[in-house]
Amino acid sequence: ATSFLMESGISLLAFWTTRAYGPFEIFMTTSSMLSGKLFPLTFLPLALQSVSQFLPFQLWVWFPVQLLSNKLTTQEIALSFGMELVWLAVLYGFFQVLWRRGVRKFSAVGA
Repeated sequence: ATSFLMESGISLLAFWTTRAYGPFEIFMTTSSMLSGKLFPLTFLPLALQSVSQFLPFQLWVWFPVQLLSNKLTTQEIALSFGMELVWLAVLYGFFQVLWRRGVRKFSAVGA
């Protein structure tokens, strides 16, 4: 759900620009690196590991893999699920704001 809301929010940028491909590619590259999809997050520098713990990307790949591998404590599991709920609320609010403002700005061309 967080991935869907982030991708949808980036797609809504097309209300203001003719192309949303650039921001979407930046998002996809960042999410691939910080989710654990390309390589384990333990390979990142410590500073980047610390930052990635608070971003939603690690919840998409890294957290499920660690959870299924039984490598997390109960506290880490609860914290990750809590972060997921916080990110869902934040991203849903972000999506709603972009949608409402974008629909007001929208004008169709052609028929």
